[in-house]
This record gives sequence, structure tokens and C-alpha cells, in this order.
Amino acid sequence: MKKFFLVVVLALTTLTINAQEKIFLEYGAAEEEVEKVYRDKNFAIKLGAGISNLLGTEAYPATSYKFAFSYDWRLVKGLYLIPEMDFIVKGSNPWNWTNTLNAAYLQMPVCLAWKFDLPKGMKLGLKAGPYVAVGLFGSDIIWDSWYTSDVFDSNFGSSRFDAGVMAGVHFDFFVFTVGMEYSQGLIMLNSGYTPLNGYNYAAGLTFGVRF
Repeated sequence: MKKFFLVVVLALTTLTINAQEKIFLEYGAAEEEVEKVYRDKNFAIKLGAGISNLLGTEAYPATSYKFAFSYDWRLVKGLYLIPEMDFIVKGSNPWNWTNTLNAAYLQMPVCLAWKFDLPKGMKLGLKAGPYVAVGLFGSDIIWDSWYTSDVFDSNFGSSRFDAGVMAGVHFDFFVFTVGMEYSQGLIMLNSGYTPLNGYNYAAGLTFGVRF
């Protein structure tokens, strides 16, 4: 998993450098033109990292990763609708279990965002909205020496369906966007067994390239 995100980081870095060179060569670094080109970017590819856990369980946080595509759809001046498609890994470190639990989701948030204009085409945005998610795959749960199950096992695992709310702040500058996000699940991932009887939450930082 870490190798996959490293490859994506390198790809985003290459894309960013190429985009910058193209813009500055085309416009000769004329300030007003460069501002306009940067400001009109609405698609974004983002990477994120942070912590996650199951609220309501006896567990330590685990590392969370995120790879996302989003589009900033302007409704009126300053107000945007931002649909997003995420591949996100959430997990926890139960006190009474030896292995870290990880679960990968396809997550779809839809947020409303208010963006404040800053100098040189930069923007500061505040966003919030609901999300739905479906579990794709995850780590094994080692219950004891004789039984192991998948994290989404129908009998002893977590529910694949999750839904909740998300809120965040982001800063758009040139072809980049950086932000902080928090998501809170509202559906009990009820297996009837510790350590899966809780609600997903995740918090972290994101970095992206707009195009």
C-alpha cells in the first residue's frame, strides 16, 4: 500500500512541474495572466494522510491514507458544490488484539464549500457535507489461534456500508490545493464483537494538484 502511494506522489510531482513549466513558458510569467490560468482550475487530484479509529471501541488510532478526485462546481459567486471520489484506508489498533485492523473503502463525499477570495487568485475554502462509502477489502482479524476472518466477514466482521459527515478547510494557490479534513461515521459497524463495534472516524491533511 505504501509503495502505491509513493508512486502516486511521484506522478503528481511530475504533473505539477510540467504544468508550471507550460504556464510560465506560454505566458512569459506575466503576473495577471498566470493568475487567471491558475484560478480557473476546478478538477483536482489529491493525496491525504492522517489518523483513523473506531469511535466507541477500546483501540489506539491507526494510520489512514487517501487518494481522491474532486471537482469544484461553482453555484454562485463564492459558493461551490464539491463532489469527490475517494479511495481511503481506515483502521484501528485494538488494545486486546495483536494485529492492526485496516479497511479500504470507496468513499463518495458531496460537500458545499464557501470560498473566500485572496490576493493573486488564491482562495480559502470551508466545506461540509455528507458521505457514503462501501468497503472493498481489508486486513484479517486474528481472533485466536484457531480462527481468522476478513474484516468484512459476513458473520464476524464489519458492515461494508458506511455513511457520515465530513468537514474541512482548504487553501487553493496556483495549481495546488492543501487542506485539513475530518470525517465522522454515523452508522454503527456492528458485528456484535469487540473490536469492530464502533463508528469510523478519520482526520488528516491533504495535498493536491488542480488542473
